[in-house]
Amino acid sequence: EEWVERMHETQPGMNHVFIIRQVLAKSKSEGVLIPGDILLAIDDLPVTNYTVMDDAVSGKRTVKVKVLRDQKEVEEKVQVSGMSSVGTDRIVLWSGLTLQAPHYAVKWHGHIPKQALGEGEQKGIYITHGVAGTPAQMY
Repeated sequence: EEWVERMHETQPGMNHVFIIRQVLAKSKSEGVLIPGDILLAIDDLPVTNYTVMDDAVSGKRTVKVKVLRDQKEVEEKVQVSGMSSVGTDRIVLWSGLTLQAPHYAVKWHGHIPKQALGEGEQKGIYITHGVAGTPAQMY
């Protein structure tokens, strides 16, 4: 009830909350945030809309997240990591294979080895397509 009041003070007329629906597989938040958690605050700032959420994490490496989990307030430290919203920006055709960096959907479903999820530039190669009758068919 206290959080409902705080959120209404922050944004009058607010009648929604953010519920963690899914956590990116193999991300730094996996196991820290759990599907079903209700997001209350980031760095003690009540989260009432996407703009507040974006401002709260922008430029930070770690944030303190307060969630409601199993009817209890839980505070977790979460490492912030950027994720490109750009789709495929480069492909390579080689011996009948179409190669690219792993795209967002591949990351979301957890099909990237953990060692390829380092800081900075994404590592790894995703094979999009192989053409029959080429050397690619051998692999």
